[in-house]
Amino acid sequence: MSQETETYDLLEASSMKWLTFNRATLQLADIDFFSLLCDECTNCSGGGICSDNKCECNSGVYGSNCEFDLSCGELSESKERKPFFGNNTTPFNITDASYNISSHDRPVFYRVNDGKIFDVIVFDGRRWVLTRANYVEGMDQVTFLKKVVDSFGDLTIEYAPTYLSSPITYGSSSDNGTPKFISWFDATMLTLTYEVDASSSVDTEFNKSDTCD
Repeated sequence: MSQETETYDLLEASSMKWLTFNRATLQLADIDFFSLLCDECTNCSGGGICSDNKCECNSGVYGSNCEFDLSCGELSESKERKPFFGNNTTPFNITDASYNISSHDRPVFYRVNDGKIFDVIVFDGRRWVLTRANYVEGMDQVTFLKKVVDSFGDLTIEYAPTYLSSPITYGSSSDNGTPKFISWFDATMLTLTYEVDASSSVDTEFNKSDTCD
């Protein structure tokens, strides 16, 4: 909720202090970052079409204005840094367009380890989240990935974050639609939520896949 205001224009309240209900303390708490923008699609950055005032992006293109062309489809860990999980340097795949899976207009990346463990990267609106999830037997891959992605929107801890990225501000130079070339930190658990452990940065990062031009 925003602070008290007499305006009827929601956008005028975007720069005001906004509050959220902290389920751990059962009290209102300040939101450390809040952004409210009006996206009126025109040419959708040349990467899609405008339909009902919303951009419908072409395959491999993401963003509220189709500003992120991610047609490469792969994401690799830097060879100059340590891998996130042991010696596993298998590239992450971007979810196929037919899966219809995204998060905050950003793609979802994943890789499969031995057919039973999924490493999944999701954007939560402020940070990229990397989690390791055990595959649910009998569930098809698309349904399982949607289950993992949705878990970050309903305040569950079924799929706990292992790593959290540095914050991403919409429209900034760090907002390139992918988790490339940004800092990562261990995730630490608080009551009913997870936060960045600022004292525990991770010596690894993602960059462009070797298979991309």
